[in-house]
Amino acid sequence: MESADPITKAKLFASHETGQWTEIGFGVVSIVKEQLPISSADGSIGGGGAAGVSAGGGGKRGKATDEETGTRLAARLQIFSTDNPNDLLLSSYVSLDDVYTIQGETILLWYDEAVSNEIACSFDDKDGCEFIYRQIKSYQQSERLRRVQDERVPALADKFLVHPHNLAGILDAAQAQNKRFGLYVREDPQYFTKLAQLFHASREKQDTASMELIARIVLTLFQSPYNTEGKIVAQLVENERIDDCIDIVQYGLGRRDKESGFVSFEERRATFHDPCHLPESMLPRIHVLYSCGFLRDLIPLNLEPADAASYSLLSTFTLRFTMNLLTDVVASPTILPNAFRTTVEAVRLDSPSADPASIEPGKVAHLFELAAFVGDVAKTVKNAMIGIDMRAEIFSSLVRVGALPFLTAVLECALRYYDSTLAHPPAQQWAVEPPRAVQLVCDTLYSCASHFPECVEDLVAEAHAVPDRCLLRLLLRAITVVRSGAEAQSVVDAVQCCGVGVPLTLAMFGDNAQLEARRHEVLRFWIEGNNVDRPPLFYLAEHLVQMLDQAARVTAPAPPSGGGDNGACFPFTGGALQLSLVQERQIVYGLRIVAVVISKVDASRCDSLLEVLTLSKLMPALATTLVSPQRRMANLQSSVTSFLATVLDRRDARLVTLVTGDPAPSLLHTALLLYLQCSHRDNVLSSSLAHLVAAVCEGVHREKLQGTFSMSSGGSLGPSPFVTILHGDDSISKAEKTSTAAAPPARPFEAVATVLLSQFGERLSKKVPVLYERLQRALEETPEQAQLAEAETSSLASSVERSAISGFADFDAAAIDFGLESPLGTPIMDGGSEARLHGLIHSTAATSDEDGENGGDPLASLSSIDDDSDNEEVGTPVPPSAQPSKSSLSAPDSPPGAAATSSAADQHSGGTAGISSLAASTSLASSAVAALECLDPPSGRGSLLEDEENRLPRRVSIKRTRADSDKLNDDEEEAEAEAKRVRAEESAA
Repeated sequence: MESADPITKAKLFASHETGQWTEIGFGVVSIVKEQLPISSADGSIGGGGAAGVSAGGGGKRGKATDEETGTRLAARLQIFSTDNPNDLLLSSYVSLDDVYTIQGETILLWYDEAVSNEIACSFDDKDGCEFIYRQIKSYQQSERLRRVQDERVPALADKFLVHPHNLAGILDAAQAQNKRFGLYVREDPQYFTKLAQLFHASREKQDTASMELIARIVLTLFQSPYNTEGKIVAQLVENERIDDCIDIVQYGLGRRDKESGFVSFEERRATFHDPCHLPESMLPRIHVLYSCGFLRDLIPLNLEPADAASYSLLSTFTLRFTMNLLTDVVASPTILPNAFRTTVEAVRLDSPSADPASIEPGKVAHLFELAAFVGDVAKTVKNAMIGIDMRAEIFSSLVRVGALPFLTAVLECALRYYDSTLAHPPAQQWAVEPPRAVQLVCDTLYSCASHFPECVEDLVAEAHAVPDRCLLRLLLRAITVVRSGAEAQSVVDAVQCCGVGVPLTLAMFGDNAQLEARRHEVLRFWIEGNNVDRPPLFYLAEHLVQMLDQAARVTAPAPPSGGGDNGACFPFTGGALQLSLVQERQIVYGLRIVAVVISKVDASRCDSLLEVLTLSKLMPALATTLVSPQRRMANLQSSVTSFLATVLDRRDARLVTLVTGDPAPSLLHTALLLYLQCSHRDNVLSSSLAHLVAAVCEGVHREKLQGTFSMSSGGSLGPSPFVTILHGDDSISKAEKTSTAAAPPARPFEAVATVLLSQFGERLSKKVPVLYERLQRALEETPEQAQLAEAETSSLASSVERSAISGFADFDAAAIDFGLESPLGTPIMDGGSEARLHGLIHSTAATSDEDGENGGDPLASLSSIDDDSDNEEVGTPVPPSAQPSKSSLSAPDSPPGAAATSSAADQHSGGTAGISSLAASTSLASSAVAALECLDPPSGRGSLLEDEENRLPRRVSIKRTRADSDKLNDDEEEAEAEAKRVRAEESAA
């Protein structure tokens, strides 16, 4: 008899007819294997035996020898009494039927046909019960496999049949005949089960050669093309077989003991916190998922360059199992709701004045662990490669079971214990610290709001019900408490997702008016509050003012020593107070949140926002950080500059006053002074400050566009927009005298740009000529020119999108620059090439006007071109050297009154301004040809001009689709055409 392990001690019971159990005795249970004659063994275990699979074995390898001797391996379950080792309480052959079950982890129960009664063994230890059960199952596996092989392999006709004699051939077929072998495995759903049974039987017999071959076969099944067949992979990851598969794979990879890296079943079982107390039926599913991940990490990667990259089918199975499990968890009406309710009630304070120390720290730790569980669920679903509908369904279920109120309680506790745990850590180390809990709440809220935006309505309802402790208020408070950049960024992302929206939501749900209305309600709560207390945005702005005051004491400037406008920075002579990194992060990310609100707030609430920012004195505090350029304050100064750019980008007259109004000097004035002190193009701060000037120029351009649209629709915005570049009796100042002093300027950006040009124009022209020219060009631009530029941009972009090929626009533009011939006519040019072409056109046109005989008069120049055109029409011969000065243009481009307008413009800005004014009312094709003809091609043939003429009709067709205000009057065109015909007839005569 085999020596019994003490852990297998058990009480033996037998059932009675009345249904009660009778105790037979207490003894040691063991499984004994012995060789029996075939007839005797078949009679004892063949027909009515019970089945069970042992973890290690069966009798498989010695099959041929057993047949020769007429014996067969059998197993008996024996129980010897502990009082008298010779007293045999039970001896029962192990049956091959599935009659053995475990109840209550320590009771082994089965029906014994030999005595026609139910037998039960109640073990003292859970491990002893599992040990006996595994031996029974192992024997059942090996014996079943042996019987199948005896039935099918008298001659081994099937070369793919699982048998020790076939293993080498199976391995060769798996590598060389993958199609035939794959179809065979696919049609036999028990093929891997047979391989696993043979592996355990070979290990029982210590047949390492067979074990090695089986392991190599299984590893081959995990490679292409077998790993792309669902029926084959399903056999490998079956719930009952995945652990056997892991053992075989580890053996094949050389992990055969502890020293070589073998991980046993007990060690690789999933260990995880279960804060929501999942039901027992879900725990095995989690273990299977963990085993699938362990198996996926074990399989060697196939790095063959010829193999197409494909998503692993094993990963697909794992993903499907995971999503099904998470769907069951979040859709359950009891699992998460009960967990949320019990954990929240355990940490809830009876009153706001109650001491948080009265709450047991273990309950708070449990709350944070449950938050980590919910965060892992949200993160897994968000990052999973699943459909949008399935992802939205899981998040909607998570919200419906009460996730948002739970997140509110977690964030409130995390902020309550944030500073206290950092200063005085609890005696028992928490698995999830309060800083991590803050980040988990924000990340989970971001995932829910981006994939299920209807939850924003629940946030608004909560804000109306409990405005002092709602999640929307706690989000803005969190940015004043957090210390690390990762936590602060999570808060900013959650705020932006709830109040503004993210591109992912827009791509999934489109432009939804209801979602926009909900987000505007969120912004309204942040700006206006509950009409009883200060709004949440005010407290955030007030906190930023305190931090900025500390920063101002650090950045107090010293008198310049050898510095000035030449780019040198003033030395730092601050006080003893230093601005910590934590304070700097709070300022930077706090300004981002305020910028998010400003970027999205609707016009009806701009006054409320302006009032909040004014009462909090945020803007004067921002000015103190822009006094002088200091390297270690560049991050803070860049954030302030980005905030100012966001205000300007709104292009709202009321919000612009935040940047251009009090304090004196204004924030924009201070920022430009700082820009002039910075070295040009050497850091991010300089680039950020330059964007402020660009934002002002863009605002001026938009004001010109709006003025044109208002005029075309019959509205009036005050004085005519045409007089913006004039001075004297027709100046806009004359119209301004009649307006009231209290009325805001109709064009605030134009007023700001004028002040900037007058105060900083000279210094900008020396240090940054590009910005100076852009600012000047924005002021001199007429509304018609603004509309023309806008129409050209939109038409060109639309044409490029419709074009199948990009063409040779870049090469053509370069050819024009260098005076070369263009090899091909390009139908469409990109924005950069078109800008270069326009610059070349204006420069050459101005040069030709200056060198002409008309003293720079553009109209006279056009008249001479028209005369030359008439001469060319009648066939007057021209020498090659004079050909560029002549034109084939028919000159229908000068409407009545254009000469007077151009002359008036020339008095102010010279010939260049006159040409710019003229370009707004003349054809783009005519101007382009007139300018390009001033060039002298090296060949003297004008092929470049002819190529450009081939390109012009497409551009003219674009121009003719613009608004009516930019088109020539049809009657005027007919009159010009008739006059040209008359002149041509006279010339011919």
